Amino acid sequence: MNQETNSQKTILVVDDSTINLEMLSVMLGDVYNLKFATDGQKALDILNRDKNISLVLLDMSMPFMSGTEVLAEIKKNDALSAVPVIVLATADDNEFACLAIGALDFIKKPFPLRSVILAKIEAALNSEIKSEGFELDSYINALFEEYQTVYLIDVEDDSYESISEDKDYLSLKITEKGEDFFEAMGANADKVVFEEDRELLKSSLEKDALMTTLKSNQGLTMDYRLNIDGDVKHYRLKAMLVPDEKEQIIIGVSCTEDEIVGMETLYAFRNDARNYSDIAQSLACDYICIYFVHLESNRFIEYYSDPGFDVLKLEKSGDNFFTFGLKSFLRGVNAVDTERVTHQFTKENVIKTIDKHKAFTISFRLTFEESDEYVFLKATKLIKDGVEYLVVGISNIDAQMNS
Repeated sequence: MNQETNSQKTILVVDDSTINLEMLSVMLGDVYNLKFATDGQKALDILNRDKNISLVLLDMSMPFMSGTEVLAEIKKNDALSAVPVIVLATADDNEFACLAIGALDFIKKPFPLRSVILAKIEAALNSEIKSEGFELDSYINALFEEYQTVYLIDVEDDSYESISEDKDYLSLKITEKGEDFFEAMGANADKVVFEEDRELLKSSLEKDALMTTLKSNQGLTMDYRLNIDGDVKHYRLKAMLVPDEKEQIIIGVSCTEDEIVGMETLYAFRNDARNYSDIAQSLACDYICIYFVHLESNRFIEYYSDPGFDVLKLEKSGDNFFTFGLKSFLRGVNAVDTERVTHQFTKENVIKTIDKHKAFTISFRLTFEESDEYVFLKATKLIKDGVEYLVVGISNIDAQMNS
């Protein structure tokens, strides 16, 4: 591999996980120039502004604008369509959905050996990208891999077609072909959409308002609840304009009840109806330590801690998290990072950041007897019974790197 040549090439890495961005930075930063984006819109802004991007590494699963949607925007843009794209996919993602609409290759998470990633990148950089044009059927099929229900709406006459595998969502009873979508959605929302979410959903999906939103943004994302025979379930809806000459809208809908709850998802469902223990269990897949903090009193309860990271264990549940709790927490932080963590991890700064960006993040090192380990902290807000809580999760970056 000619590293001198590669060092002149710039790769855009798109992933909402700061951990993944840091991992790829370590793996690739000595070979390529790297730029980073944490969401799809930022990625498109960079691509339209910087004509020196040679390749895109694109995460499939991102909030608000998925990898499939970003890829469709790239491929419909004549100035960008020749840029090779490699998708980053988890075991639950269907990477072939992106391959169907123009991705060149895929890399599975957890990331393989560095040599495997470099080989895939080198092959993609040396490939000649041929634009096959936008294919609506491939796009719909790709989206159906991400959403349990997909609606295709003709803006001219408001008729629509739909495909669905979600039996609960069929209770909306708008799956017949040809019906006026906006009338049907509004009427049926009155029957099954959770009362507190109903008016916002209906006003957002009013045709003129929706078209204004879609033409000024990349899409509309909404979280809301359905009342299914007395059982309230969480759903997420994404509306987009079809990247084609004919003016059409695609709406994808999925139940999010079975998803592993990340911090941004918790923020979207701030009024989460589940028990704390259920939330902690879902987060435990991604975080070695999880804390819940009562924001008004600042008192904390620790719900989960990996035994190997007792250095992060807070000494006493019920103490003030931002004073006594933080001091005990800081005993495990590397001395070089202590001042930075103390300065940034204040209640005022954490809440201000969450209100603006949905989550607060910071990385630092932990000191053990024989070594340091690099960890990543993410926090967001949760509301239960009208009371605000702070949820804090800590991930072990070194463990993910070694996996």
